[in-house]
Amino acid sequence: MMASSTWVPDVDPGSDFSLANIPFGIAATSGDEAPHAVTAIGNHVLDLKRLLDQKDADSVFPYLKEHGNVFDSATLNKFAELGREIHRQVRSTIQDLLSVDTKRPEFLRDNAELRERALIPKAKVKMHLPMHIGDYTDFYAGYHHAFGVGSMWRGPANALQPNYTHLPVGYHGRASSIVVSGHPIKRPVGQIVIDPAAEPKQPTVRPSQKLDIELELGCFIARGNEMGTPIDVNKAEEHIFGYVLLNDWSARDIQNWEYVPLGPFNGKNFASTISPWVITPDALEPFRSKGIELEGKSELQDYLKEAKPENVFDVQCEIGLTTPEGDTTTISRVSTKNLLWSFPQMLAHHTLGGCPMRSGDLLASGTISGTKPSEHGSLLEMSEGGKKEVLLAGMDARKFLKDGDTITLRATSGEDGKKVGFGECTGRIFSANQSLPVCDEKHRTVEPSLRNNTAGPSKIPRKKKKVRWADESQSQRPAIIAVIILNALFLVLGLLGRWGLWAKNDEPVRSPVELEVRAAVHRPLRRHPIHNLRHVRRDVLGGNNSAMQTLQVDVPLLGLNGKVIGGGTADGFNDIPTILPGLGEQDCQVTLAVNTFSNSFGSPFVGNYTPPACLADSNTVIMNLTVQSQGRQFDRLAIVYFGDTEVFRTSTEEPNRRGISYTYVKDMSQYMALWKQPQKVIFNLPNSLTDVLTGVYNTTLTASFFSAPQGVTPADTVIPISSRQANNDSQPSVFTIPDQVASNVITDFPRNAVKAIFSVSATGQGNEEFWWSNVLESNTLTYNASGGQLPGNSPFREVQVLLDGKLAGVQWPFPVIFTGGVSPAFWQPVVGIDAFDLKEGEIDMSPWLPILCDGQPHNLTVNVVGLSDDGKTASLSPNVTSNWQVTGKMFVWLDSKADSITTGSPPTVDGLDPSIAISQSVTQNATGFNDTLKYTTSVSRNFSVSGSITTSTGNTTVLWTQTLSHTDDAVLSNSGQNQVNVITTTGTDTSKHGDDDAAGFTNRYSFPLNSNVTSQTLQNGTTRLDATLERTKSMDRTSPGGAVSPSGLQLYSVLPPTADQVPGLAGTTFTTTQKGAATVFTAPSGQNGSTQSGTQAQTLRFGGVSGDNPDVELYFRDVSVKSDGTVLGDTERLAGEDVVRKRPAATTSGRASGAAAVVALQDWISRAGIGLVDIPLVRRGFR
Repeated sequence: MMASSTWVPDVDPGSDFSLANIPFGIAATSGDEAPHAVTAIGNHVLDLKRLLDQKDADSVFPYLKEHGNVFDSATLNKFAELGREIHRQVRSTIQDLLSVDTKRPEFLRDNAELRERALIPKAKVKMHLPMHIGDYTDFYAGYHHAFGVGSMWRGPANALQPNYTHLPVGYHGRASSIVVSGHPIKRPVGQIVIDPAAEPKQPTVRPSQKLDIELELGCFIARGNEMGTPIDVNKAEEHIFGYVLLNDWSARDIQNWEYVPLGPFNGKNFASTISPWVITPDALEPFRSKGIELEGKSELQDYLKEAKPENVFDVQCEIGLTTPEGDTTTISRVSTKNLLWSFPQMLAHHTLGGCPMRSGDLLASGTISGTKPSEHGSLLEMSEGGKKEVLLAGMDARKFLKDGDTITLRATSGEDGKKVGFGECTGRIFSANQSLPVCDEKHRTVEPSLRNNTAGPSKIPRKKKKVRWADESQSQRPAIIAVIILNALFLVLGLLGRWGLWAKNDEPVRSPVELEVRAAVHRPLRRHPIHNLRHVRRDVLGGNNSAMQTLQVDVPLLGLNGKVIGGGTADGFNDIPTILPGLGEQDCQVTLAVNTFSNSFGSPFVGNYTPPACLADSNTVIMNLTVQSQGRQFDRLAIVYFGDTEVFRTSTEEPNRRGISYTYVKDMSQYMALWKQPQKVIFNLPNSLTDVLTGVYNTTLTASFFSAPQGVTPADTVIPISSRQANNDSQPSVFTIPDQVASNVITDFPRNAVKAIFSVSATGQGNEEFWWSNVLESNTLTYNASGGQLPGNSPFREVQVLLDGKLAGVQWPFPVIFTGGVSPAFWQPVVGIDAFDLKEGEIDMSPWLPILCDGQPHNLTVNVVGLSDDGKTASLSPNVTSNWQVTGKMFVWLDSKADSITTGSPPTVDGLDPSIAISQSVTQNATGFNDTLKYTTSVSRNFSVSGSITTSTGNTTVLWTQTLSHTDDAVLSNSGQNQVNVITTTGTDTSKHGDDDAAGFTNRYSFPLNSNVTSQTLQNGTTRLDATLERTKSMDRTSPGGAVSPSGLQLYSVLPPTADQVPGLAGTTFTTTQKGAATVFTAPSGQNGSTQSGTQAQTLRFGGVSGDNPDVELYFRDVSVKSDGTVLGDTERLAGEDVVRKRPAATTSGRASGAAAVVALQDWISRAGIGLVDIPLVRRGFR
């Protein structure tokens, strides 16, 4: 009988490798680099080769005497061939040698010299593949997985193929791509169909966007059979050497295209990972169990009937997913007993026709899933085929795997002290164009330093460490992550970034003792400074208990009844109370949505809009969004849809204990074709509540309708390019790149179109939120030794629009910074440029009308690309990380003659390839570690599309040209803790429609951005973090009426000082600049107290262009604020006149300045000759 304890020191009772286990593996030890056989006990390996090298080994292992040293081999094949009885004897002998009451104490326990050489800490060995694998067959024995996936594609009634309950279904896999745990996994490239609904189907070659996992159990063959001789099912166990965990990596999009008619190929053959330890059947014998028993299951053929009803094992498995930021979530837990077919049955069926098995052949069970969502063995099931997200720690989510993700499988059975575990089966995803770490290709292993330096902890936390479950996170996202870091700076960044406890007004940070502690212990910094600061959330505000009025500085608009609205002011004075004459009494307003977003992931607001009778012939629609929140919460990206068409994209302000409130108004007149029809309104604002994340978002969305001069000329129809989920439980219709291909086939494009403009909305989220601060792909591992992998693919992004695979135009995105970005101290009470209104880019597609109007289906696709490089040269690459939220829409104007068909010649396209230049250099510090990284990126593009179209009015030459330039000079220093980015993006987009100037337009834009983030540890142990930011958005538009979005001139066409000038304006100018500085001090470990302060100044100027003359100032704003809500100064001019005087400094309530502003307005209106001046003195924010 086996002893229950061992003399080996420090064997944790919870260890996978108790005395009850004794697995077999192949390792290179620190003293002998030639791989050979070992076993495991606790945190040590026992060198079996060295045991058999002992002079008295024959007396201890007499049954091995005639076989020589079978453990002096690079594989276990020779040992496996000896058969199960020898395996039992060896295991029993090793158990005795390691037992406290061993019968042979002199051989090992009391032999200090042999113990020193043969008992080695696991950390000092390198594990290899345990067997030479000659052949590999993967089965499909997991019933619940087969039924679930089959139901997904064919419905429950036809989920299983007719043969499934008659025989173990399998396919022949690729043995050469089986790798041992820790080996990196490169994202595969293959043929993928962009739009499965299109006919004919047209694949493209690209990296898989649906990379998945499959939790499986693997079985190694010990002894084979002669060719032509089947293996009896009741003798099959004598042919089994042992079991391993197996992750059968799967590229679902590649697999889907190639699956018919011969089954899996490239979607499966690129990699399968196995655990390094072979667990013997005898070790698993106590955990025998009955497999799945189906009612009405087909009568088995005789060769599959087993004498033992307990034909499978009950081993508890779990899947851990570690993000590139180091957050680990256990996303599944399931037992291996969920198999319809046993391994003896698989082996009997495999050899039924006489197929010869050989030692080392590997059989895999197929994906093992249970009946509950928390028991799924693949992301395909968890995400329901990519329809919903699996929520993770660190405010992250997945549908399929991202680059940098690490998957770790574990499996154990038994009680503490007698556990039988498999160890880990781990693999980390590398991008398709990324070089893999140096590996031992013969045995497909990774050096320990590389193997363990994955993006996150190498182990899934044990139960005593609190790890959140994915099924729990469907209702609430992770709370706060407390991280113990290796040094003071990492501690500070970890606490700030994961706890999010930056205080305001010198208020001390609350102790995190009561917070959930994530098991990512000793996690190094894996983001450069900007990315770390992003994960800070606002803490409480002291002082004024009233809600803080926040705003996005923007150009005011004309509102209902001639009221000047918009912009808001920093001290709560929200509306410029001007009533303009001559517009009549209008009261046409509808409420689109009133909703509180709490736990709203996957639960958008859904309502119905019916055009009001008062809409009549209105030419203007103003939408009003009002938001209130209080507590702690992340900023959230929100999108409003009309059915499948995105109409508005915004992000929320991060709240505080005091509470925040804001209103944003937007001219939505370009969607008049939609406003005139009933619509399903879908407002998606994914939010999550925990014990710490307490902020809900109370929202009200309304629309007002009226008529006024200078209205837009709206398109006659709007065609969405989206995932089109409005009829699928009213889900949001945004594409997520790279998970999805952002593409639609358009089958009903109007054939009498005379003009078409494509509007594209693309927002970086997750790892792509700070794309503008990323490093070159060749530099991502610069600080790998000390801090992990940096975000790559360069600081350049291009959004491409393609028609039938041909480039039609591009947009270079403006770097929106949300209210938690870089440093939250920047963004209260004035948020970042465009944070409340994420603007869309426009591309004139009119040169393509002869193709679009031909009556055939056409494919419209949106891509997001970055740069891949080799350190010297770079090229465009689609391998951006996760993720980009993308939709598009086509605004189409129609010929006045409904029966007209637009024709012409296919357009000519020039400038498909941009000019790209990069440089990079790395210098080391005195210790030899990389210290300073400098890199530059320069991209320019001259793109044009020209064509001729024929409509009912004749022939017109249409031209779309784009001239763009992007430069980035960046420096990371102090071992990557300091970062400077100096970026300039400029461009000119021109649309020309023959001699019709009103139909075309020109946009000239410039987006310079300077960012500097530094950190230092002071003498008292306090860490200081400083951030400065300066950026500008400049937009000059000529003939703005030819574009989709409103010109902004409508208000000034009715203001008396400017009404006569507006008709003669040739265009508009818009420039806004933000400058800010923020500092945070964080106390040393073990001490409470963190403070932060920040200031921000923003100017905005909007003007009208009249010929060659200097532009006419129409609106001006200059506001300076502190992060506690204090207004340092606020100057505002409307139509060249001071309508809001310079406010007193240090105003927080807004009362005095608001009243003063009204007096100033009354004076201005009187001087301007406006008759109606009945201005109420009650305004939002003051009385």
